[in-house]
Amino acid sequence: MGSPNPTLQPYILISDKSILFSSLENQIMPTINFLKDLVKTNEKVILALKHCSRVVRYNLQKELVPNMNTLRAHGVPEPRIVSLIVMQPKSLFSRPDLFEKVVIAVKDMGFDPGKSTFVLAVQTLSVMRKMDWEKKHELYMSFGWSEHDFRSAFVKQPMFMWCSEKKITAFMDFFVNKLGLKPSDVAKCPNLFLTSFVKRIIPRCSVVQVLISKGLKVKKNFDVVWILNLDKKTFETKFLIPFKDDAPEVIKAYQEGMGLQGFNDGLQLFEIDTK
Repeated sequence: MGSPNPTLQPYILISDKSILFSSLENQIMPTINFLKDLVKTNEKVILALKHCSRVVRYNLQKELVPNMNTLRAHGVPEPRIVSLIVMQPKSLFSRPDLFEKVVIAVKDMGFDPGKSTFVLAVQTLSVMRKMDWEKKHELYMSFGWSEHDFRSAFVKQPMFMWCSEKKITAFMDFFVNKLGLKPSDVAKCPNLFLTSFVKRIIPRCSVVQVLISKGLKVKKNFDVVWILNLDKKTFETKFLIPFKDDAPEVIKAYQEGMGLQGFNDGLQLFEIDTK
């Protein structure tokens, strides 16, 4: 192995000055080189260090490689493993016996080792403290989720468990108590918890409110969860462009957001073409 790229060294020092106590020749250089061999580019090395600068103080051969081999043994593709090293290296520094238990637990939940959600679930269960997990689990359940709802949501999108308790409370209160959605319907789309309340939820609900107030209808049953989960282009194509002449207020509502008073009162009047 060659010496580490010199452009990496200033970043390492800035991100974690305690690294200065490690030997450059015996610890830092071998670790950086080993990491570079795994992830292939300096950019990915820097990203891994950004997420966990302590990596350079670990013995990667002893502490990282056994857990990488566990993932390989359970059918996780190499690109997924590299992604985990880059985005959440801390999750791979669990004790090998404990890490294997996590991988087996994730597999038993029904995750497919070939998909990205598998490593996201491993990352979540490896890093999140048990106390934090239990608090968030209890919080979701307090808004009416069943154990099946919770498990199904986690399998679909493990990252929803990284939301703060404050965000979970705000979103669930809005969805269940303000919009009147069934808790089970919210659980079917855990991606919503990873969106922005200000940039997505409020503007879209405001657009729907305008359409309801104008008595504009299209086909099929109203599904607010479906609306909120649409990608930006599809939402604009279906709910802005067709109505910009008959209801130009939708553009303003989308850009600025509006109050949601009376939103529930009009839901039954509005139907959506989901084709």
